[in-house]
Amino acid sequence: MKFILLLLPLLAFSKSKNFDLRQLGDDLNIKVSEEGKCLFTRNQVNNVQLHNRFNTPLKDNVLALRNEPLEPYWNCIFIQRNFRRDSVGYFITKNELDRSLEEKSGSTVRVSGKIRYVGIIKKKYRYDLTHVNGVTTATVKVYFNMDKMPEGSNFADAYKIIDEKIEEAQHIWNKMAPNNYRFKFERVANERDAFFSPKLLEKDTSGPYDSRWSLQWSERIVAHEFGHMLGLDDEYDQITNQLVDVNRTLISGANREHLHDFSDKYNFGNIKAMRCDMTSMMCSHYRGKFNAWHFYTIFKRFFQ
Repeated sequence: MKFILLLLPLLAFSKSKNFDLRQLGDDLNIKVSEEGKCLFTRNQVNNVQLHNRFNTPLKDNVLALRNEPLEPYWNCIFIQRNFRRDSVGYFITKNELDRSLEEKSGSTVRVSGKIRYVGIIKKKYRYDLTHVNGVTTATVKVYFNMDKMPEGSNFADAYKIIDEKIEEAQHIWNKMAPNNYRFKFERVANERDAFFSPKLLEKDTSGPYDSRWSLQWSERIVAHEFGHMLGLDDEYDQITNQLVDVNRTLISGANREHLHDFSDKYNFGNIKAMRCDMTSMMCSHYRGKFNAWHFYTIFKRFFQ
């Protein structure tokens, strides 16, 4: 009996991972095979991305992608990974989600779970979802710990800076989101009211999102970090991304003839190392956007 009781949570977790990407393809711009699998690997799509940018040679197995938009193939790769890394991974079709939300008018749910970053490290996401008058709003509340400020600065100035960046990040999300989805990001004054309590630093930092923030971050970095709080994984390769300069120096002779200056070589190395959709905000905050599957993933958790 004891063994069966220990096994039940594992069975429940396994069941939650049943998803069919074929039922999401048309709604979320996903290219998927008739068997419900992604058609290409990260390396294959990344090689086409490099070809499109730098005219690099391609292998025969991906030649057909030269003139196709790559976003649907990337979408398949990363929504599948997000499902698998999510501690809940609840599946619902896009049409079922929209219909079910309409039946929840006036309701608020607290969403909480974990994503396995780098496929290993469990990091939490937490936010509220409220559905009112046909619009579902995702709310994230953050409290900032500030131990001290540099001489000549004060806490009020620091709060003003970060508040402006949070407001801009909220605007970025709402500008990109469908009209029936809204986002609200709040800095709260009481830590008991917060979903996350990172330290706010004057110097630059790479995070992580739940422990350290920087006043030097741009509003687009802030928008990316809120993506993590909403349960989205980094799409760039968290390991090879540290090897940009190495990739720049290890360019093959076949590619080298197309790369003449430092900028080309650096950008080639960057794309080769990132291995993700450079138009996605969770891949590259510099010029990225949020995709339909990002919003679907966040709001489907209303029913998890």
